[in-house]
Amino acid sequence: MHKIVPVLMSGGMGTRLWPISNRYTPKPFVRLPSGDRLIDLTYRRASVFEPDHIVTFTNRRYDKLTQEAATSASANSHAHFHLVLEDDVKNTAPVIITAAEYISRHIGSDALMLVMPADHLIEDTVAFGDCVRLAAEHAETGALMVFGLKPRYAETNYGYIRVSEKMKRPGIYPADGFKEKPSAETAAAYVKDGGYFWNMGIFCFRADAVIRSYQTHCPEMPAIASRAIDAETAMPSPHMSVMHLNRPAFAEFKEISVDYAIMEKDANVCMVKADFGWRDMGSWRMIREAESGKADKHGNISVGNNLLIDTQNTFVWGTCKPIAAIGLDNLTIAETPNAILISKNSESAEIKAAYEHFETPVLPDKTTSVCLMQHDKARVDSVQVLPGKEFLYKVPYGMSIEIRVLSGMLSVADQPHTEYRQRQSLYLHAQSEIKLCNYENSPLLLSITVVYTLRFRMVNMTGMFKRIRYAAVVLTVWICAAVPAYPQDYGKKTPYGFAQQLASEGDYYRTSEVLLPLLLKNPAQEKELKLFLESAYHLKDTGLTLLLLKKHPDMPPDLKDRILKTVALTELRKGEPEQAQIYLVQTSQPKNYAVAYNPEAMLDPDKVAFRSSVLPGLGLVYTGAYGKAAGVFLLNIISFGLAVHSYQRENYGAALLFGFFGYQFYRGGVNASRESAEQYNSHVRSQAEQQIALKLETELFKF
Repeated sequence: MHKIVPVLMSGGMGTRLWPISNRYTPKPFVRLPSGDRLIDLTYRRASVFEPDHIVTFTNRRYDKLTQEAATSASANSHAHFHLVLEDDVKNTAPVIITAAEYISRHIGSDALMLVMPADHLIEDTVAFGDCVRLAAEHAETGALMVFGLKPRYAETNYGYIRVSEKMKRPGIYPADGFKEKPSAETAAAYVKDGGYFWNMGIFCFRADAVIRSYQTHCPEMPAIASRAIDAETAMPSPHMSVMHLNRPAFAEFKEISVDYAIMEKDANVCMVKADFGWRDMGSWRMIREAESGKADKHGNISVGNNLLIDTQNTFVWGTCKPIAAIGLDNLTIAETPNAILISKNSESAEIKAAYEHFETPVLPDKTTSVCLMQHDKARVDSVQVLPGKEFLYKVPYGMSIEIRVLSGMLSVADQPHTEYRQRQSLYLHAQSEIKLCNYENSPLLLSITVVYTLRFRMVNMTGMFKRIRYAAVVLTVWICAAVPAYPQDYGKKTPYGFAQQLASEGDYYRTSEVLLPLLLKNPAQEKELKLFLESAYHLKDTGLTLLLLKKHPDMPPDLKDRILKTVALTELRKGEPEQAQIYLVQTSQPKNYAVAYNPEAMLDPDKVAFRSSVLPGLGLVYTGAYGKAAGVFLLNIISFGLAVHSYQRENYGAALLFGFFGYQFYRGGVNASRESAEQYNSHVRSQAEQQIALKLETELFKF
């Protein structure tokens, strides 16, 4: 079975869990009375399967919180953590197809995806692991697996799955239909029917299987997802990579759940029956159930330094201030530094209205700019940019500008992957203009400080001495500008010399950046081209090399071919022939570099195993493993011969034992034949890939 790749969806806002869940600290980052956050517990569950990769989808405003949680989880896991940041909330269908395309491209199309929200609470992790392994075994056949729980009561905030009475195998049922959040009467009827299960929102399937389902039922979504993951990847640490999805591409998705998109349409959907103490921590009711073991004899649950007198069936959550509840019944009280909630226990759905009232900012009618201070040497403006709006700011000649973010997040139109957060500043100089963008859901508040430079102050200056000093400053600036802009400590005044020094220090990316403008002017410069290709080859991150192609789309075809071949050669040396082929097909003559091998030289592992099943060791002969073949044959002959001899002497126990050993040797020979055939095929492929790599090296470094 292939290794499981957990995919965490950390996008739940938790509107029914307000005020502890809010727009700054949403549901996955809520800290429970135990001290753990829900996302920490989810990472802990994911690490049980010892995965090599863990993928997390979250909103970009929560990237720091998610990075903090992933860094903490990496201390107890060898997995590489992939953080994928989205700008808009698009429901589960866009997230799952984007995750499948991402995993197919970066990990493997045959990877088993375990998709699970990051805001669930699971008490029995052992039973959860057994249930996941059962679902994974069936998902290997291409089925789309969904987890279902027998409903404990009529819940209107969950989806329901209708299943067939006939099981495919113990614990696995064919799914006959999906029902999204029914009314109270319909939910009660589902519970009474007995053929409906709660949809837990946990899925398991192969990446290629779910992509095929999307291509059949939502054919436009895989193409959008493929464009969305065409983005740069940053690595803040060796165990973590962060990708900010292509915003315009991801915005093309419609907001739709995976149940509506493919699950209720696909014929190969099965449900695995789950029972491992699951709770969707999306409401205060679930919090009360999770903490029910702490209830006193009156049914009260208290979290924090609280006092309850003559009170029954009341839940009190305090964080900062002590709470005294006197003479109350059937209430939920929650206190945070920013808000207080007092509600009946049955009014969890109405809490969403309070969230929308207090957490949704009141927006002004238009973008505003107000001058806060005016001086003969400086001016300070306050600018408020509405969500989704842009603000063009022009810097006049003779001024310097500091733009400081007071609240929100600032994006710049010509810097798509650069963001400025609260208390960060952006500096601009004379005769420039910048388009300030607000891609968030709340207003962006900026403080813009305008400082008049030396030229404007000269107007009011008098006296020959001040004029001479100004002229000396201008002359000094002019002389400094005429000096070549190469660092003094390199001791080289030519770009090629500078590039050589950078290459000797291992800074191959900057080496490529220095040499590329020279090659764009004259691609025939052999020593510059040789150093450039060597630097591109030594780059471990081929994405940096490809970034040079994006920056210079008009480069000569021959130079572009050399860069693509260099990237492909790097991928081949890393053991990624499929990724190398992606770059080779973009060259001007892709047929010359196809990784080809003789199909007639390949062995069919099933046929080889069948030959060993007819005659022990025969399949191994076809793979050239003559020693193994002789050993398997002799062990089978000896074991079965001893079994027959013991049977003739009426020693049935020994005959049964030798027969069992013979059968095990027989099965081992069959499996060994299949593995030997696969190793033989891998060797054939490896030789073909080495031939392509040798051909690329010969063409690239033939100077």
